[in-house]
Amino acid sequence: MEVITLIDNNCNDKSFQCEHGLSFLLRTENYNILFDTGQSDKLIENARTLGIDLSTIDYIVISHGHYDHSGGLPKLLQINKKAHVLIHPRVFTNRYSKSEKMLKENGIKWRDQWRQYQNRFIWVDQDIEIIKDVWIVQGLETQPGYAVSNHRLITEACGKMVPDIFPDEIVLFIKQPDGVVLFSGCAHHGIVNILYTIRHRYHINNFNWIFGGLHLKGKDREEIILTLTGTLSYNVNQWALNHCTGDEAFDIFHSAYAGSIHYAASGSTFMIS
Repeated sequence: MEVITLIDNNCNDKSFQCEHGLSFLLRTENYNILFDTGQSDKLIENARTLGIDLSTIDYIVISHGHYDHSGGLPKLLQINKKAHVLIHPRVFTNRYSKSEKMLKENGIKWRDQWRQYQNRFIWVDQDIEIIKDVWIVQGLETQPGYAVSNHRLITEACGKMVPDIFPDEIVLFIKQPDGVVLFSGCAHHGIVNILYTIRHRYHINNFNWIFGGLHLKGKDREEIILTLTGTLSYNVNQWALNHCTGDEAFDIFHSAYAGSIHYAASGSTFMIS
């Protein structure tokens, strides 16, 4: 299996584009899956630089309804005429990020036009095995002691602004003989709770690789340490972190998981046996 970061916030090589967003391409002999699409068509430019034909993608996964994970989809679907899009039915809610000074919309930009793409959608309202040993998981559970609060990220409910609990968040994992490879967009439910859900439902004891953001940027050190400590019982072998993980969290994880932490910048490639 080959995993290529098509978009991240950072670029290690000036020949690649970067933006606040995330997109991974998973390639095997049997299938090609795109996990998230960044916020624009920059992933398409990076694929062109890498010599990747995006028309060969079989499935596109949208991990949740934020602009920086879904924005590249409309132009991508113009290039790719066959891929099914796996997406949760509650993904199109109005969403915002707030600070002391402003309220900024951060939901899916094309949500008013979604019906023109609906013949390509597979609605994920239950766990689904899309290909043998490739699973999409929804309805993420909470491990006791690891409830996550996203007070800065809000949504509309019954005419009020309330904290976003991300009912639409989905993750992908691929079963291997000795464990799984996991992909998460932002881990808004918390990476510990995602690991807990997969172990609880599927009796998975080893996580060979985890790809994605941990949404720990701007979190205090105590919360980062709590998250790190919570992962230690899940037998994680390798991490490829990026996007919303945050520099401090990356450094803390790097110290704890010596030799097992990698940064997945735009254009980076990982070979997984």
